[in-house]
Amino acid sequence: MEPTKDQPQPETPAPDAITEATMSGRPTGELRALRSAFKRAMTREPPPAPFAGKRLGRAEVERILAVAGETSHAHGVDLRGADLRGADLSHLNLANSRLGDDDPLASEGERASSAAKMEGAQLVGADLTGAVLAGVTLTGANLRAANLEAANLMGANLIGAYLDDALLVGAKLTEAVLVDAHCENTRFDDAILVGAKLMGANLHGAHLEGADLGLAQLDGADLRQAYCNEQTYLGGTLLQGALVAGLRLRDVDLTVVDWDHVRRFGEEREAQAALLPARAAAFRVAAHTYRRIGLALRGQGMTADGNRFTARSRYMEERAFWAEAASRWQARRLFPALRSAARWAMNALQGSVTAYGERPGRAILWMIGALLLFAVLFMLTMPGHPGLGPSLLLSGSALLGRGYATIPEAVVAPGWPSVLAVVEAGVGTTLEIIFAIALARKILT
Repeated sequence: MEPTKDQPQPETPAPDAITEATMSGRPTGELRALRSAFKRAMTREPPPAPFAGKRLGRAEVERILAVAGETSHAHGVDLRGADLRGADLSHLNLANSRLGDDDPLASEGERASSAAKMEGAQLVGADLTGAVLAGVTLTGANLRAANLEAANLMGANLIGAYLDDALLVGAKLTEAVLVDAHCENTRFDDAILVGAKLMGANLHGAHLEGADLGLAQLDGADLRQAYCNEQTYLGGTLLQGALVAGLRLRDVDLTVVDWDHVRRFGEEREAQAALLPARAAAFRVAAHTYRRIGLALRGQGMTADGNRFTARSRYMEERAFWAEAASRWQARRLFPALRSAARWAMNALQGSVTAYGERPGRAILWMIGALLLFAVLFMLTMPGHPGLGPSLLLSGSALLGRGYATIPEAVVAPGWPSVLAVVEAGVGTTLEIIFAIALARKILT
């Protein structure tokens, strides 16, 4: 008998979120997180950690993996809550394993209580592809050559961890703590490191192509010989004191970095701490680093910041000449030491007068100062002690070069006025030359 219009029609059950997600072809990790979030939203209870408070070693983990393999557990094992501190899990297949809570509805307390404890764990060469390590503490853990591709390490604590030669392509490291971590030659291609704390981390030779380092803290990090490309994002990245010599920055957008907070690079700090025989070379490395960054910034239209770094490179060259003079003097090489000292004096003079060519207008202030100083000296030394007006005229005439006319008088009948006129003429000529050089350099650059 067919139902009439007045009779209630049977409702077709709507597919739930999990069914829809399954039908949409979402990845396994996303399905698991969605299922957990859906369950928590319905029950308001966090899923229990299966190994909460239980101490597991390598043998126990291998047994769990073997059972999972026999039951065709394709989604990886759930080791949340396990105490794996110091455990040797090297070269184990922990792909897609769940060691932390990736539930977006979980609170900080729930994540901390359910996360496995992995301080000092040995995970050399382990396969952690797609593993969930969100909020897990891995301080001092050894993850050398481990495969962490597409792993979830959001908020993980990796202070002092060893990640040399590890593979973290596409890994999620948002707000992860990698302070003093060892990441030499690590692959961070396309990884998300937004807000990550990498202070003092060793990223020498690391691959950062396509990585998102927005708001990452890289103060004091070693980025020497690291690789970046046009897809690397550095918006809001902090680089104060970072070592950047040899950092590949080809086509990287540097305009998004807050350069106002970058006053010094780590190369300068290392040069200051170097022993005297190696100090000159270290300062020249720092000079090259500042010059390279300055020119790169100029090339992207950031002239003010670029000029500041190129001026700092000249100061590093000045420090290099002084260190070279001191080293040669210590080695009792008198004439080479004097030659280096003379070059230091010339650079120091240019730095004081025109900020190494970046501020030519300073030379005018120096000339005004010399004019007033010598005017006072003329007032004190000339017979009759003329007033300020005549002394200023005499000082101005000498400063513009007419003081050289008093050289014969200073030789035949030496006196303070004639000597002061000659000295002021030399000072004026020097300031004029420095001003002309600085102005020409400013125009050309």
